[in-house]
Amino acid sequence: VGADGFGTAIVRRLRGEGVDVSHLAIDPDARTGVMVRERRPLGAAEVLYHRAASAASRLARDDIDRAVDRGLFEGARWLHLTGITPALSESARAATLRARDVARDAGLEVSLDVNLRRRLWSDEVAGPTLRDLVTGVDVVLGSPDELAVIADSDPATDPAELAAAVATLGPTTVVVKLGADGALGLEAGATPVLVPAVPVPVVVDP
Repeated sequence: VGADGFGTAIVRRLRGEGVDVSHLAIDPDARTGVMVRERRPLGAAEVLYHRAASAASRLARDDIDRAVDRGLFEGARWLHLTGITPALSESARAATLRARDVARDAGLEVSLDVNLRRRLWSDEVAGPTLRDLVTGVDVVLGSPDELAVIADSDPATDPAELAAAVATLGPTTVVVKLGADGALGLEAGATPVLVPAVPVPVVVDP
């Protein structure tokens, strides 16, 4: 986070929720990235990003190496990655790949929620990076259009086929998020499993 009001508020909230923030970095030369999400009673929500040149976008391989030196990977079971981080900058992209590799070497399981944000990068740029990233993870979660970018396929492809295509890149488990239609899970060598969504009377925010 940056050394600003947003950064201070985030750190305080995390600490209040019991999250260990002793290793959280405060960048004195960059502002805290912000995402503004407008909820609308009708139609899709409007999302505005203010992440360019933010403190988070300056994440780099050195930050991961410092985490290793401090023993932060020791005793962990999982590393969870999001596809948003590599979209922020070249250095954040390198840090994400470094974190994946360190986790694999340490024997951790690695999961990736694709979280494709097209306002941060295009499909053409995201595709090769995400394909590289998933080769070293155990679990991938994404919507059909996100997995189609990784598989270089048509988003209208059957979800089970998309999951199988992504699985060929290395993950042992692929979960396709289908919104109101539930989710489809595929484990290597197994039959796909479709789980229905939990019915809710009103969707406040997907």
